[in-house]
Amino acid sequence: MAVSDRNTSYGVEHEYRIALIGRTGNGKSATANSILGKKAFKSKLSGSSVTKRCEFHTAERFGKTLVVVDTPGLFDTSLSNDVVAKEIIKCIAILTPGPHAFILVVQVGRITPEEQDTITHFSQIFGEEFFRYLIVLFTRRDDLENDGVTIQEYVNEVPEELKIILRRCGHKYLAFDNSPRGKKTDFDVRELMSMVQTIINETGKSYFSNDVFERSELEFQRRAKEIKLQGEEKIALQQKKIEKEMEAQKKTIEAQKREIEATRLEIHTQDLKNLTVETNNYETSMELEETLRKKEIMEKEMEAKRKEIEEREIEIAKFERKKKLELEEMERKHREDTENMRNNVRKEYEREDKNVFGKLLDVAGSAVLSVGKSVVGWFSSLF
Repeated sequence: MAVSDRNTSYGVEHEYRIALIGRTGNGKSATANSILGKKAFKSKLSGSSVTKRCEFHTAERFGKTLVVVDTPGLFDTSLSNDVVAKEIIKCIAILTPGPHAFILVVQVGRITPEEQDTITHFSQIFGEEFFRYLIVLFTRRDDLENDGVTIQEYVNEVPEELKIILRRCGHKYLAFDNSPRGKKTDFDVRELMSMVQTIINETGKSYFSNDVFERSELEFQRRAKEIKLQGEEKIALQQKKIEKEMEAQKKTIEAQKREIEATRLEIHTQDLKNLTVETNNYETSMELEETLRKKEIMEKEMEAKRKEIEEREIEIAKFERKKKLELEEMERKHREDTENMRNNVRKEYEREDKNVFGKLLDVAGSAVLSVGKSVVGWFSSLF
């Protein structure tokens, strides 16, 4: 069964998963915020990269859940090769079972060698199919508008290197104005989402996938199953604990009820004895008084035990209701965690949780290594 056909999809059918790639300082984080319609990523206008690690945020927009992954500049000189390698694997894991689009964020003005190298390396990792899912997004549209130039006119004049990229991606491009005074943001996002849907229609596939993503999806499914089983086991243990506590409480009440029954029988026996004594007449009034006094004491004790049992039964009922609510809350949270399984596991990858991320490196890293010698240098230090 293909990965995309699994019943345990955990909501991927409602998502558009988008990866932003490009050179440091081109405005990837600001673009991500514009797409999400909120300030989720740290962004600043400078040459230094705010995004040092692959991270993601989500938002509900125009009927879809947008999952936007912001990647560090692959050629950021402050990042070592092994860090860059891990970040690419992390990016793959977060985008699993596969992205709907890769967006090359380019600043209006020029195409740099770093951007060309970024495209080269991504195509080496993901193959020629990568270009069918590539969209070029120009930032600083306001600069063009200030000069009275449309994005179409600008694209006609871009350097040949960028024209080659545009041809290879089927001329899928658009422009954003991420400045605080930028207008038409919602319109821009709708245009982007329309392009993503066009990719889906033209490729005939729900999303991009290859061996790397399929292995990552299998690892996700393993981790999701593990988390789900842990949650179910926790609920089962709590259920067992509650049942054990309730059983102990009930046994205590049953023992007290037996004591009351024994006292009642004793009083009944004493009443029969009293009738016999009354028939034969008491020898002394003191004997009768002593008998009646003991009976009164026993009846008071029995009544006290009855009240104690009633109070205990009320407390047990409260306890049972409380534990039932706690169990229902655990089950509700388990359902919620299951519904949010994708993002919960994505956050584990984003945090680089030791055990989880280590297994991911074993699975996805080996697949990435298989793409060829051109990227082996990036990953060799990890394995």
